[in-house]
Amino acid sequence: MVASHFRFAKKGGAIGVSVPNYAVFPVKSLLNRFSTETIRTHNLGCMDLNVLKDCVIDAGGIDVEIGVIRGAVLPHSAINCNFGGKLYRRFAQGWNAINSIIGLATKDKLFVRLWDHGLYVIAKKS
Repeated sequence: MVASHFRFAKKGGAIGVSVPNYAVFPVKSLLNRFSTETIRTHNLGCMDLNVLKDCVIDAGGIDVEIGVIRGAVLPHSAINCNFGGKLYRRFAQGWNAINSIIGLATKDKLFVRLWDHGLYVIAKKS
């Protein structure tokens, strides 16, 4: 996936890749319980800064910068069809909405920053 990003960049050009961080507690725990499809279809092993950095270097990236996007967003797609899954979806939607509204009111993008919501890497093509 990372190598395909570099195919679109000129030599010396930069690419940016971001991934959600479903491997972090409490997100992983909630998804294991309420969204088994999400856990089944995502590679949690790449949701680590060092793994992501190594992938970019292996694909020919130089001047690699890595970082996290702190937040407290709960994913809520591909939820189990049972009552618990539906309840979780409503909870996650409400949690995300309240977090966004408070963030807008305080001129902050995300009011609650409890875990690393996303990971990113920026690199130049060698």
